[in-house]
Amino acid sequence: MKISIKKLRSIILILLISLSTKSDADYTPYSLSELIVKADIIAYGTIINLNNETITFKIDKSLTGEKGNLQIHQFKEWECAARWTKYEIGQHLFLFLKKKGENIFALGSGNEGELPIVNSSVYFGDFFSYSKLLNNTDGIIKRDRKTYMRKGVMLYGNLYRNCIEWDLKDFTSSISLFRNCISYVDDPKKYLITWDTKCDYDKIRDLANSNALFYYLCGIW
Repeated sequence: MKISIKKLRSIILILLISLSTKSDADYTPYSLSELIVKADIIAYGTIINLNNETITFKIDKSLTGEKGNLQIHQFKEWECAARWTKYEIGQHLFLFLKKKGENIFALGSGNEGELPIVNSSVYFGDFFSYSKLLNNTDGIIKRDRKTYMRKGVMLYGNLYRNCIEWDLKDFTSSISLFRNCISYVDDPKKYLITWDTKCDYDKIRDLANSNALFYYLCGIW
């Protein structure tokens, strides 16, 4: 059976579109552990201004040394991911950010790098993949999963699903400890990261036993 050049071009175009769509949709969400170690900027604060492309973010506290205001590109929704609510002035956020030249973006194709803050609590999605990064868990006491109770919460006018609520002060200090003890090496061929440690195992074990969020971040289940 002969196929016309025009029809053949149409078939090739459809195949290319399908491959492109599959590539975008097959992304793996960042775990909270990955956000912490991969971010160039970690800070929390408030949206004080916005336009169609960016937000102006006033830093209350930065774990990576920044001060003042940041201009951050807004997350662009796509077929597999949407922000938990629309951007508005006054929203309090905990951000994990990446620099690309002079531009700053939240980490994650699914908007994982923007966490809402309400009052003194930060909320993070438990739909992120767990990242087991310790091969040796000797001496680490198993914790009850109820410590990390998931729920849906109305935040800034919309339902934030399947999330964990954590005290902001404890969240901030715990991720600082994690970032100081844990590092990674990218493996671009496997689209994975290889975890590494900057602290000795005794310190990591003690932190996992004394700090509930540090335990969670290590993926010990």
